[in-house]
This record gives sequence, C-alpha cells and structure tokens, in this order.
Amino acid sequence: MGHARRGAVPDAGLHVLGVPAGPEARCRAGQHRADAARDRALHPAHAGVLRGLRAARRTGGGGGVRRLGPLLLSLLLALPGAPRAQEVPVLRVGVREDAKPFSYRLPSGPASDWDGPLHRQGYSGYVVRLCDGTLVDVQRRHRFTVEAVPITARTRFDALKAGGIDILCDPATITRTRLTDHLASPPVYLSGVTYARRVGEGGTGLKVGVVGNTTSQYDGIEAILRAGEWPQYREDLKKQLYDLQHRSTAPCGSGDGCGDTGGIVLFDTHRDLAQAFCRGELSYYVGDFEIVKAMLDDIGGCTWEDARETYTDERYAIFVSDAPERGALKLDFLQALSSKILLSPSLLDEAFEATFPGAKASRKLRIFFWTMRGER
Repeated sequence: MGHARRGAVPDAGLHVLGVPAGPEARCRAGQHRADAARDRALHPAHAGVLRGLRAARRTGGGGGVRRLGPLLLSLLLALPGAPRAQEVPVLRVGVREDAKPFSYRLPSGPASDWDGPLHRQGYSGYVVRLCDGTLVDVQRRHRFTVEAVPITARTRFDALKAGGIDILCDPATITRTRLTDHLASPPVYLSGVTYARRVGEGGTGLKVGVVGNTTSQYDGIEAILRAGEWPQYREDLKKQLYDLQHRSTAPCGSGDGCGDTGGIVLFDTHRDLAQAFCRGELSYYVGDFEIVKAMLDDIGGCTWEDARETYTDERYAIFVSDAPERGALKLDFLQALSSKILLSPSLLDEAFEATFPGAKASRKLRIFFWTMRGER
C-alpha cells in the first residue's frame, strides 16, 4: 500500500462518516496541498505566520485579528530571508504643539536633559518622553528615522486613520470608538476634566471655553453639570451641547462665528483658548487638569482659580495606526512600550518625575501607577 506524500491530503481523508468528497471539498483539498507546498519553500518563520493568518481567516477571526492581519503580513517582510527595500523607512509620529505638560513644542529648541528623536525636533512633555524612550529602544533593533508631524486635537485621529501618521504621541483619552478604529498601548496616565474660573470676572455672561474634538467638549461639560455646577445655565448648556453634537461648528480662529454657540466657545488649540481666557473673553476654561494649569501658568498676569476637583477620569493611551505600512516597526513599538510600562522600574515613573519635578502624584494617580507596574 502506497504512502501519501508528506504535506498532501489523501482523497480518502475527505470521506467523513461515509460522506463522499464533493467538488467543494476536493477544491479545499487542492488548496491545502498548494498551501503546504508553498510553506515548504518559505522561511520557517514566514510559513508559521501565514498558517496563523489562514487559520484566523477560516475561523472568522475577531475584529482585532482582522486589524492585525495587515500588520502581520508586513512583519513577514521584516523577518530573515524576506526581500528588503534599500530605502530607510520613516516612522511618522504625530505630536501636539499646545498640550503642555504632555506634548508640546519647546519655545527655544531641545534641552539637554534627554536625547530622543522627538526631543531633537523640538518637542517635550510627559507623553513625548514615553514615545522617545520607546523609539530609542526600537531603533536599537531596526534601522529607521522618525519624523515629528504637528497635529491638533481636531486633526489627530483623522491623520491616524488616513495613514498620515503612524503613531499618535498625544494625551489622548481611551474611548470605545478610538479602540475600535486604532491599536492602542496600555493606559499611560490618569487625568481628569476640571475648569478654571477668572478672578474678578464680570460683564461677559457665561462663556465656557473648550478645545473642540476632545472628551472635555462633551463628556467633561456634561460631568460638570451633573455635579451641580452652573445651575442657572444648566438647561441652556445642555441644549448647546446637543446642537454641537448634531451640526458642524468651526473652532475659534477658523472663520466667522468663532465656534460660538452661546455659552460654549470651541477653540482649535489650548494656546488660543488660554489667551482668550486671560484676556477676559471667557468665564471658564474647561480641560484636563494638568493642561489647564500648565497653559495658564505660562501667561504672566493672568489671575484665575481652579475648581479644586476633577469631574471625570481620563485614561490616556498612545494610539497606533493599524495600516500595514511599517507594520513591523509599529508592532515592535507597542511591544516595547508595554514592557517599559508594566515592568518596574517603569518608564511611567521616569517620565512623571522628569515632567513634574518635585511634585507629588495625587492618590488616584499613585494607585494608577501601582496597578500598572506594581510596587517600585
């Protein structure tokens, strides 16, 4: 009796419980034989990844598997034995210019306290330190350059989805929609929405300034209202929030109307918002606590007081495009960042101490760091 060739699928094996193999089954068998022949000609690592992708396809795979598929295919090209292009890949990293102390452009160029590809291009902040520390680690294993791409709160996720940037180095809050559309790191920081109030404010009526396309715009203002703040304006503000959600409103500085829907005024950047607040054009500045404080502290002569509490919990993550281009670099970046966050000593502590020298983390933030990396 002859033996079936290694890697082949005998026709007899298609008769399960006495059911003869039909044309569709024979077609599948032919596909199996073709796949096996191709696998034997590949580098073993390549063949293993391809077999995993075929299995995921046959079982239907979840949304996460489908998003990772293109990245894994690009990873094949980075494994030993794969053909390689001669050009050096460029990893495009989106960086905010106005979200101090997390991601911002330095006014006078890079300082000398650390060396990283984003810092060398004039950027600093807590999240920038996390990205730079990880990028330097990945550059030890791969040859590539980093291009810092300026983005705003309004353009950041569109750029990530369209492939304009590969990584978003930005204080971006984790939401269900963002996790559905993009890959993400473990949480890297815990902040919260608050508001600043002008001291001696008078004559402007209620004017609430907020950066558009942020969680502060909707969730933040709604949480402040639920806490009982601004009771005399509650119904008007709720109506304005509804209007903002159901029609397009241009941010301040983008044309006539300045994004003003009555009590709520939208801005494109924190810089413009802070300046308008300190000029007396707004009653309140709504945003994440650390950003509000850092932006207003930078403006001399601006008198203000904070709400002395936060109204939401904002967990930040570093988001990554799931497009196949430069997939091996992006997967390595996420893996390296996860290790640097979850293992002690953690990059989170290093970035916090460098960004907030001498500051003591709040109880909530200390618990957050502990849950991420354990005891120091």
